Amino acid sequence: MIEVVSNTRINGVFLKQKKRCLQEEMEGIKYYFELNKENEIVTLSVRNVESFIFDGQILTFDMVDSFLSQNEYIRRGDLYYFAHLNLNLYLNFEKEKFLEILIYDEEVANEYNYKHMAD
Repeated sequence: MIEVVSNTRINGVFLKQKKRCLQEEMEGIKYYFELNKENEIVTLSVRNVESFIFDGQILTFDMVDSFLSQNEYIRRGDLYYFAHLNLNLYLNFEKEKFLEILIYDEEVANEYNYKHMAD
C-alpha cells in the first residue's frame, strides 16, 4: 500500500531528493516529479490509487468524507487543496479512486496552494 507522509515523502521517495527524471517506476508504482534548478524534487505524486496510508492512517475512498470533515480544504471541482498539509487530492467519485495524490514542498506552495490562485 502507498504510504504518504505530509510535507515529506510518498513511500521511499522524498521531497528535496535529487533526481534527473520527471517520472520513475519503482516496485510497480509510477511516481511523477517536478524538479527545481538543483534537480531536487519539489512536487511528488502518484496516480490512480484505490487506498493509501496518510500520516499513519489508512484512507480508502469510503473514508473520504471523514477525512474531509477532519481537515480544512478548498474544493475546485474534483480537486481538493489541503494547504496546511501541502497536499492536493484529485478524486473520481464515479470510479471511487484517487486520480492523483500530490504533495509539494514549501518552495512551490504558492503554485499548488489554492489560496494563492486566482479564481
